[in-house]
Amino acid sequence: MNNNINPEKLLLSRSFISKHEVSIFFLMSIFITWVIYYLVSFFNIENQTILSRWLLVAAFGPSMSALIITNFTNKYNSDEFPITRQVFLFFVLFSIIFGIELLDHYCWKHTISLQLIIVDIVIVSLGAILLSNIFSKKDNVRELIGLIFNKKIKLFSLIISILLWPLMIYLSTQLAQVFRMEVSPEPTWPNLPLFFIVFESFIWYLFFGGPLNEEIGWRGFALNKMQNKYSPLYASIIIGAIWGLWHLPLHIMGVYPFGLYGFLIRIFDIPSAIVFTWLYNRSNKSLIPVLFLHATRNTTSLFLTRSYVLSSLLLLVLSIIFVFTDKMWKKNFPK
Repeated sequence: MNNNINPEKLLLSRSFISKHEVSIFFLMSIFITWVIYYLVSFFNIENQTILSRWLLVAAFGPSMSALIITNFTNKYNSDEFPITRQVFLFFVLFSIIFGIELLDHYCWKHTISLQLIIVDIVIVSLGAILLSNIFSKKDNVRELIGLIFNKKIKLFSLIISILLWPLMIYLSTQLAQVFRMEVSPEPTWPNLPLFFIVFESFIWYLFFGGPLNEEIGWRGFALNKMQNKYSPLYASIIIGAIWGLWHLPLHIMGVYPFGLYGFLIRIFDIPSAIVFTWLYNRSNKSLIPVLFLHATRNTTSLFLTRSYVLSSLLLLVLSIIFVFTDKMWKKNFPK
């Protein structure tokens, strides 16, 4: 049996994927995530903590897809980055991130079981694999992960990324009280100092609750590639629409309220994507502010009441303002 890889076929495959890499990325992201969602629903996991952790494993679909495609299409290796350095970094990151996961269990008083430990190991390993590729032997892979470690970050971008979403949600609640509109119930959290539990939740969400799982894919890969051909506005609309579609199984599974009717709220993933694009471009294409914005968006759901109607309208207005202030309908030609 001949196990040799045909160099000509490999070159053709690499050429095809490079030509259609964004489309393949979208399909792969949906496929990986939806397959895991299906398996999770098939096994009918009753423990909500374990269920939520497996759903977050599925959420790594976009970032892992970006990493896989970038690895496959890049044939150039560097001798400056030995594999031992990447392996060492993986174990260091694994230890740190696993500590964050254990702290979250302690704060929210989750019951530790063998099943929970197994899914913890899976989810922490995925995060460590992504970040340790900053020492990948492949140039394009290091550039992709290096967007997280971009040093040209403006302080303004970091402040916006942390404060924008909480302020928008807070404003929606205040306006709702003025107009006597319905707001979500008061959230509850552990009997711990507020700053500590908010900070812990933010760090946990940063690594596991969406940002690292997704943003290397949506913004670091897809948005970067699409802005080489299209305007930021067009790229945002496409990514926002697929971002919303990517969440569809969670509505079918009842993870989010109102079933398929609740899926209609996903139309607002398009203005969300516009805001994320605006921040990404304003941050010298650094992923750190984008990761922070995603983490604060998810963290606010634990601690702030809101008017879903007014917060969605404010998001829409904010996205329109960003479109016009930055003329996002114009293509930004790469320098």
